[in-house]
Amino acid sequence: MNDKIYSVAAQKATRPSIDIIVERFITDDKLKRGLYGVLALLREANVKLSWFHTSHYKAKYKGEPIVSIKIGHGFKFIDNWLTIESERDKRLFDTNSQNVSQNHFEIVEEFIHTRIKEIDHKNGKYENSSNKALKSRAAIALSETLTDENKNNALRFITYLSNNNLTPQHMSPNAWKVKRGKTTIFRIRLYANKPRWVVELMPNLFGKPTPYSPTKFDVYIEEIALNDFIKSNYKLCKYCNSKCARKELDGEFNEICSVRFENPNIETINNLIKITEFWK
Repeated sequence: MNDKIYSVAAQKATRPSIDIIVERFITDDKLKRGLYGVLALLREANVKLSWFHTSHYKAKYKGEPIVSIKIGHGFKFIDNWLTIESERDKRLFDTNSQNVSQNHFEIVEEFIHTRIKEIDHKNGKYENSSNKALKSRAAIALSETLTDENKNNALRFITYLSNNNLTPQHMSPNAWKVKRGKTTIFRIRLYANKPRWVVELMPNLFGKPTPYSPTKFDVYIEEIALNDFIKSNYKLCKYCNSKCARKELDGEFNEICSVRFENPNIETINNLIKITEFWK
């Protein structure tokens, strides 16, 4: 290709609109008409369409993926080559494997309509909530994955944290940290494959178990009579993975490795709330 705007380097630099790429690569009238119908639907629904890489565009609605559209086969630049995939990489339309007809584009449009309704419904549950804490990303993820007692306990804890200016902050997929100033107090993790959630107290909040050199937080824990509660849930590095970095710090390998609460019940949640009072 001679026109530099369609080179890989030029696309990275200019991030061309999808209309420019359509006009260059889609010459079949039926294919172009169907694709512009899909694009019109996305724009009418205020779906954000962004350049992803070489003739590849991603459509998102309220931050959630709808479809991806690939034109011209990226690096190969093939005329009238088009695929449309769902957010789960399910092929909805592919010129390489089917004859183009208006019916195929109607299937794509129906999928987009359905997906938008799903997202609107899901968001509506939280947008209409009177409690701001239940609109947080952590609360939404926990609410949609957990069930019954685990769900109720998780939302109670998240609500308490948020109402006390300790809103969980995104750390990594399905994981959030809770901080006061520069100090990280908790990590909260959600495991979606076998639905469960975990609260981890950061080990650096505590002094060494032996020889004992208490921190202010240790003193507070003793004052509210939760020493046994903490000790029954922490693991020392001497029982940990042999590569644990903390083992280098002490010949006895008795640094605290983790203080972990899996699927905490209501009693545990109440104790975690008591512990958190120290940071208010």
